[in-house]
Amino acid sequence: IPHTHWDREWYERFEGYRARLVPMVSRLLDLLERDPDFRSFTFDGQTIAIQDYLEKRPADVPRVEALVKADRLLIGPWHVLADLLLVSGESIVRNLQEGLRSAGELGRAARVAYVADPFGHPAQLPQILRAFGYDTYVFARGMGDEGESVGSEFWWVSPSGDRVRAAHLVDHYSNALSLVGPPDEDPIALRRRVKAKTARILDRLTPYANGDAILLMVGDDHVEAYARLPEAVREMRQIFRNVDARIASLEEFAAAMPPLQHVVSGELASGRYRPILRGVNSTRVWIKQENVACERLLLEWCEPLDALTGGTARDELRDLWRMLLQNHPHDSICGCSIDAVHDVDMAPRFAYVRERGEALASRLLERLAGRGTSAMVWNPLPWARDAVVPVDGVPTRVRAGGLGLSPAVAAESDSPVRADGDGVIENGFLRVEVETDGSFFVVDKASGARSGRQNRLISEGDRGDEYTYSYAGPTVGSEGIAGTRATSVTGDRTTATVDVVLRLPARLRDDRLARSPDLVDCPVRIEISLDAGERRVDVALQVDNRASDHRLRVLCETGTRALTHQSGAAFALLERSNRFEVRKRWIEPPTSEACVHDFVAVKGATRGLAVGVDGLREYSVLHEPLRGGPARRAHGCRARGALGPRVAVAAARDLRRWPLSHLRLLRRSCDAPRLERAACRAGRIPRPASCEPPPRGGLRRAPLRPGNPRLAAGRPARRGPPPRQHRA
Repeated sequence: IPHTHWDREWYERFEGYRARLVPMVSRLLDLLERDPDFRSFTFDGQTIAIQDYLEKRPADVPRVEALVKADRLLIGPWHVLADLLLVSGESIVRNLQEGLRSAGELGRAARVAYVADPFGHPAQLPQILRAFGYDTYVFARGMGDEGESVGSEFWWVSPSGDRVRAAHLVDHYSNALSLVGPPDEDPIALRRRVKAKTARILDRLTPYANGDAILLMVGDDHVEAYARLPEAVREMRQIFRNVDARIASLEEFAAAMPPLQHVVSGELASGRYRPILRGVNSTRVWIKQENVACERLLLEWCEPLDALTGGTARDELRDLWRMLLQNHPHDSICGCSIDAVHDVDMAPRFAYVRERGEALASRLLERLAGRGTSAMVWNPLPWARDAVVPVDGVPTRVRAGGLGLSPAVAAESDSPVRADGDGVIENGFLRVEVETDGSFFVVDKASGARSGRQNRLISEGDRGDEYTYSYAGPTVGSEGIAGTRATSVTGDRTTATVDVVLRLPARLRDDRLARSPDLVDCPVRIEISLDAGERRVDVALQVDNRASDHRLRVLCETGTRALTHQSGAAFALLERSNRFEVRKRWIEPPTSEACVHDFVAVKGATRGLAVGVDGLREYSVLHEPLRGGPARRAHGCRARGALGPRVAVAAARDLRRWPLSHLRLLRRSCDAPRLERAACRAGRIPRPASCEPPPRGGLRRAPLRPGNPRLAAGRPARRGPPPRQHRA
């Protein structure tokens, strides 16, 4: 399979890579047109790189179309090669939709879903692929010990029961790159090299193959097509008489796959064969937070409003999604590129989506309800609810109808809020006792149950890089620090505010084995709030980070000894083990850190704790005592080892203010539907708006009711069923 893996931006910026892309693609088109023996070329499973080329060479559109239609140039089905664990499930859907649309404009999309280098694969991806008609998935990274028993081809099954045929690139997407030699290599040297390299490749791959077809991936990052590959393949056939070598596409490989016997279920995020690199979950957290904010703006605000107003903003919404998707490639959203990629290129894209999305939402809101001054609230959830929103600047509990606009009329509550001067805040359900170090305990008024300590901060040294955390001591925490504490009540919200100063090591020592004895002050403001009528505690932290080379974590004691926990993911609620075993012969051993969407919950026999997160993507569940919480990192090197050029990245030290929002859903019942519903309520607060009073009979609403299935997206449909839903 001749191919290239084209990172659009990484250790160079986009235009730097495009300066290499344009002549590379130009030579590729010449090669494919000139040499019929060079049967096909796979362009990385994405379409955006070809679009980037055609922006510079629009006259080549007919050439590209002809090669795509002739099955010589394989593009898509993805628009970009995203990190599939960090983005939302709906973003994965839009990525495929846009990729299929843009590939279709050039002829067609490849019929095999190929991802060269993502750092893990979400559990529900088989369901998404089957929804688009794809039944074969070729991938690298993510397999653990199960790869030794199932081989390189197997059924991959999602929690929904959907399955696809999966082909694991055991030796990565460059497993046959060694077949490539110098363009002016003499025939004898080429034959000698093909003989030696092919034997080694087959020795590595054959033990894992479940059939006669073996994928030899002739390509790597930003490489050109090897023009002498047809000659090398002919030599291979002559040397190895039992090998029918041919230049082919992934579609031809899929047609040759044998009947599959083995099954692998759920998320693929292990590192036996290749590093899985999930330290990126907490690298440059501002990127993850901005992305979640943009996704929610489009999914919970712009698109439902467009659907309720006739669907006239389709083109504008597509433009916003295309801009947001440009920030989803794994080296972009993971935060593992050079500073300029993130701060100069990505930040303006997020700003573009935020600014134009907010403006679009305002126009659609005015179209839906008219311009006026009446206080209204928009509820993005498909069921009616009471929630505290700012009305004329005052937090007020209002009744909000399901997925639509409602008058901001105060709702009666039998759970008023109050506060006293000793750091205690409460409503009708919960009492929160706040310490001067910012930690707190929660008392359930109905049962009298008292939680363990919540919200303890710890800073751990980090001598790793943008991809991987590596511990360096000492560990410094907030426990016992005497800060200032104040409580207040405003409308239907009571808040305890604590200001503390963490004295943290400024950096690592020069030998990078431990943290420096030099200390810096890092002020932290912690706001702990209770809303009237709610059974949750909201926490917001503002960290003025002046230290580098460290990881800041929030510890939340669960009070249980559970063996498993639940974590939100793309279109799924996953059950994960609370323990991990040291694995031998793994390239990257397992750790307790994992990726999370929306919330993580630990359920014991008599109590449970759920922690919601707003844009944070990393957590861990630890023993002795058992507790877990979100994290973010600050470090100064892009990569160490074999992960690309080593580059100092000053901005990755993240010497800035860190806004961290999370919440505790302290629930005695931690069953999946209740948890998802509670997380939806907490993370999707109704928003105030100023509009005309609603007409008699009310405003249009989506005909959905609370419960499971859960609304994923509401868009104007050309015909057929309305909003997309999924079951947890």
